[in-house]
Amino acid sequence: ITTHTFIGWINTVVLMSSLLGSSSSTSMCRRIRSRSPSAGSSRLVSPSRSSSARRPMVKTRAQTLPTISSVIITGAGGKTGKAVFAKCVQDAELERVVGVVRTEKSKKMVASFAPDAKDEDVVVASIVDGTSVKDVINEGKFDALICCTSATPRIMKRSIVKLLVTKVLNFIPGVNMKPAMPTFRWPENGTPEEVDWEGQKAQFDAAVESGVKLVVVCSSMGGTQDDNRLNAIGEGNILKWKRAAERYLIELCKGTNGKTNFTIVHPGGLKGNCKDLEAEGSKVQLTVGVDDTLLENEYRSIPRADVAEVLFQSLKTSEALNRSFDVASLPEGEGVPFDGDLETLLHDSLPKQSVKGGTCDYTLGEVFPPSTSGVEEEESAEAKTA
Repeated sequence: ITTHTFIGWINTVVLMSSLLGSSSSTSMCRRIRSRSPSAGSSRLVSPSRSSSARRPMVKTRAQTLPTISSVIITGAGGKTGKAVFAKCVQDAELERVVGVVRTEKSKKMVASFAPDAKDEDVVVASIVDGTSVKDVINEGKFDALICCTSATPRIMKRSIVKLLVTKVLNFIPGVNMKPAMPTFRWPENGTPEEVDWEGQKAQFDAAVESGVKLVVVCSSMGGTQDDNRLNAIGEGNILKWKRAAERYLIELCKGTNGKTNFTIVHPGGLKGNCKDLEAEGSKVQLTVGVDDTLLENEYRSIPRADVAEVLFQSLKTSEALNRSFDVASLPEGEGVPFDGDLETLLHDSLPKQSVKGGTCDYTLGEVFPPSTSGVEEEESAEAKTA
């Protein structure tokens, strides 16, 4: 997912360096199921949700929610993507669910995370290869696409060594070296421009061409802030490329005259590793906003399991149709934990926060990528003169 973990990485490295050591382990996400006595099928159940409780009726915007019976999840090999895939697989209303991963190794990991999925439900394809992802989406004739793809930087080990050395030397009396920060690089064919711009555009084009009714995107907060430090990571401008792809999707959907809709979700700093969906999800109250207003809050993180639930519920929520919004949470123990009722959450909160009816304003922030029309015109004029 996503990019918000970058800040977490940086803070974690700084903390580890203060302790003069670090240890980390990555454990396989495991699926949490409960058996419904009446349905006879495995389903994800929120511990705070009662199957017999009725949600209050809310007045929704005048938009018709399309019928969704099949969905494809790209980026299903990531932590958030795997959680979304598992939720979709275990939903009785979805007749066909397909997850797209980059490697065979990721396919095996996803299969162990959602064992109810069949082997053909997880496919290997490259989202930076426009033809590859287009073929997968077109062949499936899906009703919905949930896009969880994101460029992911790799930390440079030498920078960690420099950081730790600096910390150690600063313990020496009289030494006051400037604190070092870790540096990152982007893997080959994995830059934000390739993944978050070209790769997402290819997905969106294929979705519209194949008649997908709804495109749900897991993006990132910070898109209105041109100087956000995430953009400086590896000089990748990741938030700018993400926002450019969002603008592209919105305009693309407008051109379909309602045949293809969108929902864009900007989560705050992601917490948790999907180690236990039931333990990590439905424990905090969610907060929603637009245009990065939530970044002004002291607490702006959100459990990854709750982000997955928001993305999943977007398939069933008319209030989320053709909206772009931010989502974070309150600290655990404050407020009322999210019970999956995205309809009420958006209805009660978003209309109060934006003159555009509770959706992000894309006139904010730098228009990216920069226009090259002026350069092209100048080169054309020079060619004619020659």
